[in-house]
Amino acid sequence: RLAGWLRGLHPGAAALLETGLLFLPAIPAYLWMWPNVSGTSEWIAQIVTYVYVLGGTLTIGLRRWRPGELGVNRNGIGLSLACGAALLAGRLLIIQAVNFGLARPVYSLAGLVGQTLYYFGLVGLVEELLFRGLVYQALKEWLGLRWAIWGTSIGFILWHILGQGPLVGAAGFLLGLTFALMRWRAGGILGFILVHGL
Repeated sequence: RLAGWLRGLHPGAAALLETGLLFLPAIPAYLWMWPNVSGTSEWIAQIVTYVYVLGGTLTIGLRRWRPGELGVNRNGIGLSLACGAALLAGRLLIIQAVNFGLARPVYSLAGLVGQTLYYFGLVGLVEELLFRGLVYQALKEWLGLRWAIWGTSIGFILWHILGQGPLVGAAGFLLGLTFALMRWRAGGILGFILVHGL
């Protein structure tokens, strides 16, 4: 019955509804799980969460659109990498210019490899595929370009603000808006995945 009702909806609306349903497990996770995990358990929970969201995003998106329509194409890689390099350079300059009074982090080869795989293979890939891929395409087809740009930016805030606070949410909104505008101009998300991982 639900499947028949979903088939009657606009494909973009149905995809957004299914994406909302994908996030129902996040409610108990924010209330009970995340406050009670740390260390290795937190890393495992993060990895499982990203793999779950990746599977759901691919299932929902590829049932309706080709990978290229979700932004998985070579379009605009240079533009996204150039804009991303400027954002990254600005962030690194601020970090270097401000003394936060923190000790320098100690890196190991295994830790560096693990974090590289985590941030490029999960965080960058999943968040860009979800927001600038699936949600962007669904909103663009259903409600138009403005909704795609603003909607993905607001969704990106919600993804970050609940677990990391309002300042990260504000930064997420600015980055989400910048990435959504670049998605509009560039047409692809592969460069964003690299920039997001960095």
